[in-house]
Amino acid sequence: SSEAALVALASRYNIEVVWVNEEGESGRPYDIIIAARLRSPDGALLRDYVVAQVEVKSSRTRSRDVFEISHAELSASQQQGQRYSIARVWGAGSTSPRVQFLTDPTALWRKGQVAVCLLV
Repeated sequence: SSEAALVALASRYNIEVVWVNEEGESGRPYDIIIAARLRSPDGALLRDYVVAQVEVKSSRTRSRDVFEISHAELSASQQQGQRYSIARVWGAGSTSPRVQFLTDPTALWRKGQVAVCLLV
């Protein structure tokens, strides 16, 4: 899955990545938590903190630019700011998916860099 691929990629950078929906939908407004662990020179854990929350939005096609975002996801973006991202994955399940991170989607919307559409 796209989430598993992102977890594997992020794990290369010596940070902890938790896929919260690995066993099933958690109901949280994000799929992945990226955490940093600050350790002393002897390896003892000094501090553990969340660096980012990432919601993954994927499609099998490479041309679909529109995706749904829930009220909870939009609220999390507003509350977390720079600590909330959407990972947009095109070509999910292919051998060469493309990923774009939209950090702080609410700020991007305010700046006119992304648009919000309503569907009835």
